[in-house]
Amino acid sequence: LAEEARKFKIVNSELQDSISKIIKILLWLIGPLGIILIFTQLKLSNSTWQEAIIGSVSGIIGMVPEGLVLLASATFIVSVVRLAKYKTLVQQLSATEILARVDTLCVDKTGTITEGKLNLVDVVLLNNNKKEIIDDVLGVLVNSLPSKNPTQNAILEKYNNVPDINVIEKVPFSSRRKWGGVVLEGYGAWVLGAPEIILGHRYKEYKKEIEIEASKGRRILLLAKVNSDSLKNGINNKIQDGALILIEDVIREEAPKVLKYFREEGVNLIVISGDNPVTVSAVAKRAGVKNAEKYIDARELPQDFEELKKVIGNYTVFGRVTPHQKKDIIMALKSNGHTVAMTGDGVNDVLALKESDCGIAMANGSEATKAVAQLVLMDSDFGSLPHVVAEGRKQIFNLETVAELFLSKTVFFIILSLIFCIARISFPISPIQSSLVGSCAIGIPAFFLSMLPYKGRIEDNFLNRILSKSIPNGLVMGIIVTIAYFIAYKGGNGLVYSSSVALFAFLGISLEILVKVSMPISKFKLGLAITMIIGSLGCCLIPIGRKILDLKVLEFNHWIVILVAMIVFYPMSVIAKNIYNKLASVE
Repeated sequence: LAEEARKFKIVNSELQDSISKIIKILLWLIGPLGIILIFTQLKLSNSTWQEAIIGSVSGIIGMVPEGLVLLASATFIVSVVRLAKYKTLVQQLSATEILARVDTLCVDKTGTITEGKLNLVDVVLLNNNKKEIIDDVLGVLVNSLPSKNPTQNAILEKYNNVPDINVIEKVPFSSRRKWGGVVLEGYGAWVLGAPEIILGHRYKEYKKEIEIEASKGRRILLLAKVNSDSLKNGINNKIQDGALILIEDVIREEAPKVLKYFREEGVNLIVISGDNPVTVSAVAKRAGVKNAEKYIDARELPQDFEELKKVIGNYTVFGRVTPHQKKDIIMALKSNGHTVAMTGDGVNDVLALKESDCGIAMANGSEATKAVAQLVLMDSDFGSLPHVVAEGRKQIFNLETVAELFLSKTVFFIILSLIFCIARISFPISPIQSSLVGSCAIGIPAFFLSMLPYKGRIEDNFLNRILSKSIPNGLVMGIIVTIAYFIAYKGGNGLVYSSSVALFAFLGISLEILVKVSMPISKFKLGLAITMIIGSLGCCLIPIGRKILDLKVLEFNHWIVILVAMIVFYPMSVIAKNIYNKLASVE
């Protein structure tokens, strides 16, 4: 299983995919548009080639959402550090974001809902077998098999003394076979495992008794003698019933609270286990899993994948699941459009963890399980998951918020470049002026806004949502700033003065967008916005700032133009957004 899981897998991160798509689109736009901008700026008769190059560079740099990728990476890294407080190891940066978008959580019963520690409740003798013989065989068997799983450990607590019996052959327990066994000198061949697997068609003889115990949440194993000299070819001969081994799971203290949290957050919970489905259903019901009575034995599931996809939604609990069936269940859920997380601690969970969108392993589980998981709960505490979800939701919401700032500026510069290429006029904003707005109205506040807490739910279509805000913002801002520039330019003012009007209009509207994305306002957000407004205006209005930024002192009527531009921006951007959404819905 571990070997089969050794394949490269691309993690489905919507944030990373969305940012990558934006960058690819911009690469296709910036290249040709940049060439046109350079050509038109060099052809202008009223500017030197140095001024033309500076204007072209300003337009091209402005189209790049510089800082967005860095900020996304920084946000992921901060989340990794924060989750370390909750003893959660993030092995892939995007894992928290993916878990925040999960709508289906598949959990393994043993080690996730339960502690993984089992208690031996009773050994029920069958067919008048002698207790001494059963005790001897059971003692040798559990001490001889190499894999000391939780079931064996529970039996070993009582049968820790090894009888002096020669072991001729051992067959380790396998999650595929569902049994393990030994051949003993003088005692014959004995197997221990799932009753329905070992008994086959004879299972109905004990079905009622077994299901009564299973309904109490107990795990039932059958110890049986096989009339054979070897077990290497499987159980091919007549079975002599020996005893039923009753084992009880201990539910994790935090499990009901965590399961309730996911249920209230609209996450569908599914329990997948190799144990008897009646037992798993009873344990799931005790832990608070909704619809836990909807269970099925995985051997009854259709082999055809298309048929499996149709019936998979009818059940909450799956029992007697083989490792490959776990993987198929995860694949079927994903094919039905679900974002799936899987928790587990054993090697039999490896394939399912690998296939899921977000694999979550327990630190006390196998090394193979931890190797393929995106998240490892270092103290094996299921209760850490709500903190991971909260951190992921904060990531998505805050990056969506700050992406509006970056991409609004990007669209603005694309629109501005197109207009000034067509108009064949010097580009109005220099690189240093653009940097002022990029720092005070976008970069610095975006860093702080990306770190703020958020507790709401997350919607799908991250890319569509940010584009539906950024494109109308940038389009309207480009048009308004161009109008303000031409009002000043056609009024007989020079290029430098008109550029000053354009910069103040650009700065004012950018700060307006900053205030808008900061809603609902808080003391911290208000203080941040006021600081950025005072800082940016201070740079523009004090003499040394005007000299560095190459700005002119504006006349009163042009301040009115800038104020009007800021006032009309919001209603125009709302109208533009509505038009964009209608066009997008038609497409």
